[in-house]
Amino acid sequence: MQRGGEKLGFVSRQPKKRRRVSPYTAQFGGKCREDMKTLFQDIGEHMGCYDTVTLEKSICKMYELIRALILFDLKHD
Repeated sequence: MQRGGEKLGFVSRQPKKRRRVSPYTAQFGGKCREDMKTLFQDIGEHMGCYDTVTLEKSICKMYELIRALILFDLKHD
């Protein structure tokens, strides 16, 4: 019956693949200057992700760099 329906142009309504549940469920409605929004969108496009993910990755990277600088200063005092 399914093959007959396909021959007549009917397609299956079953999802082709199961959608992955996003880990990004918490919302943050921060405000920024217009040029910063454009900058994050441009960076996100280059990285292949949305600007909200770009913001999260940027904050994580800044945190890592600050920790590294603090540890470097502690070792060289």
